[in-house]
Order: sequence, then structure tokens, then C-alpha cells
Amino acid sequence: MRSTLTVALVLSAAALGSAADATLETLGGTLYATSIDGTRAVDRVRTADGRERTVEVLSQGANELPIQGVSHSRAGLVVHTGLGGAAPLTSALFRPGAQGGSTVTVLRDAATGELTRPSSLRTVVLDLAEFVLLDAGHFAMPDGTPRAWALVRRASGELVLVDYDFAGGPVRRTTLGLIAPIGSNKGSVVAGPEGHLSVVVASAMKVTFYDMLISSFAPIGPGRTLELGEGFRPESTRVGIIAILIGLMTRPAPAISYQVGDELRVDVLDGNTFRTVARQAIPPDASGFMDPEGLFQFFYLLPYIEQENLYRGAAGLGAEAIMTVGH
Repeated sequence: MRSTLTVALVLSAAALGSAADATLETLGGTLYATSIDGTRAVDRVRTADGRERTVEVLSQGANELPIQGVSHSRAGLVVHTGLGGAAPLTSALFRPGAQGGSTVTVLRDAATGELTRPSSLRTVVLDLAEFVLLDAGHFAMPDGTPRAWALVRRASGELVLVDYDFAGGPVRRTTLGLIAPIGSNKGSVVAGPEGHLSVVVASAMKVTFYDMLISSFAPIGPGRTLELGEGFRPESTRVGIIAILIGLMTRPAPAISYQVGDELRVDVLDGNTFRTVARQAIPPDASGFMDPEGLFQFFYLLPYIEQENLYRGAAGLGAEAIMTVGH
């Protein structure tokens, strides 16, 4: 299989080791570069036609809960706030043209100062046992309905996927059957077009993939594990749906992108094993990210803006500096 790799640079004005936590997401050709620092986040948006917009995410009110995550989907933007650990999690959904009355979490346009309130807000107790929050996000169901998720680790080490609707209803808890080691664990979730949910859990030296039915959230068989060893960066792991040529037909398939050392890789599930379909060397000390919607576009988050020319040379002549990230 032959693929064309398009490389872009995303510049950071601050070192990656600073207090801010920077992440990248893509959706429908739009790039979201988000940096989180306590109760404030900055969401920089660049559309496919080159337009840019900066939005501040503010957790306010009496408690000013820390921002645990900002996630994007075709259903809208969601801000997850809470004290972390075993504390309740509040998820605020922002949908275009719809606002509610809560001002606990708001978006502020950096250019105009205009404030946007969430269209809906929900606070949940994630688990009934002692646990630690590892990651949180949301996905769009096949009908476009947004649904929040959180990945928690119980005191026993058992991983549980928690999901819930913004409109209310029961909180669903699905045990993934994996005992996670203490350390860095991240999750990524995407809904496929055929009623399946792809869930990836990243721990210190491996990635575990789960295929689940959206209707019941029951895992289809045990998780499949990809051992990666030293140099693997768990925070780089993403799952997406990409087009893979199978025989003479192009079919959507779940793909996992991840970084090992100074290389980005893209793997697809091939039976019970993983097959690498793309790999890309990245500049030293950079953080890489694959666009999960296409074959294949890579982005880099660089540690210092002053080193643009150095990194452009390392990434290749096709690299383009497109955005500045950081406070």
C-alpha cells in the first residue's frame, strides 16, 4: 500500500515541559491546538481554508474547578472540569447557536471578548468504588448525539470506561478487563459508522484496543494489546477511522496513531494483530500527531518558536509552520 504523507509544523512559544498541557485534534479539516493551565485553557482553531480563531476557555464561579480536558467532535466542544482523582466530573457542552444559563464554564472570543455559555451541563460521580480519573472526552454517536466518556482506574488497578448523556439518564460503567500499571495512562474513543465504538487505552509501554457495540457498550471479545516498550509516549495515542484498501474495496477501519521516540506510526487492526501502514520520522523533542480522518497528515508540536528553521529542515521541505501555541 502506498500513501502520501503531508507534514505540517505547529509551533509552541513555550517549552513543552511548562505548566501548560498542550494537545492537538483535527475534525473535518480543522485543526484544534489546545493548551490547558489550571482553570484556564486556550483553544486555537485553524480551518482548512486557513482562517484562524482563538477562544479562551474559563472555569469560573465559586469553586473554579481545574480543567481536566477539552474535546471536539462534529457534535460540538466539551469542557471537562473537576478536582481530579475520585472527585465528580462536570462536562459542559457547547453547540453552535445554542446557549443555556450556566456560567460555571464559558468560552470567550479572544478577538471580540464575546462570551458563550454552554448549551448543557452535567456533573456525574464517575464510579461507585475508589478510583482515579485518567482521561475524559466525548464522541458523536452515529446520529450526531454527543456522549461524554471518562476512563478511570479503580484501586484494584481495573480500568473502567464511564459514559453518559448530557441530557440526563443513567451513567454507564463498562469494565474493560484490563489491570493497568500505575503510571501514565491515556484513552481515546471514536464512534464508527457501523455502530461500533473503538476504544484505545495507553499505558506505560503498551496500547490496548477494544472493539465495542455502541448499543450495549459490550466489548466484542478481549482487548488486543500492542507491546511498544521503551520510548513509547502514552499521551500521543489516538484512535480514528481511516479508509483502508482491502482487496478492491475501500473500507473504513479503526487506526491507532502513536509516537515511539522520534517516530510516528499508524497501525490498523488486521485480524487479531496490528499492521503498520504508515510511519514518519519527526524532529527531536517534538510531539507528533496524526490526523485521524485521512491517509495521512502529520502535525508536530515543537518546543520553541525560535527553532522553526531547524525543525523545518528536520521535517522536510514540505513542512509548513501554521500556528503558535502557548500562553
